[in-house]
Amino acid sequence: MAVYQDLTVGVLRLTPMTVEQIGSIPNPVNGTVAFCTNEGTSGRCLVSYDETAAGWIVVETGAAVSA
Repeated sequence: MAVYQDLTVGVLRLTPMTVEQIGSIPNPVNGTVAFCTNEGTSGRCLVSYDETAAGWIVVETGAAVSA
């Protein structure tokens, strides 16, 4: 079961991960978000798991994450 939290005030700190580290996340669910650092994904960006695409996408562009 997913856990949801409404953040009304504050800062969300995400650990930077490479494309390889993100790809190794076991059993990601739709909407899982990660902070990606890789030139193939425009440097630093947020990525989200998309069940429809069965893969990670770059939030800002909608493009698939690539190494």
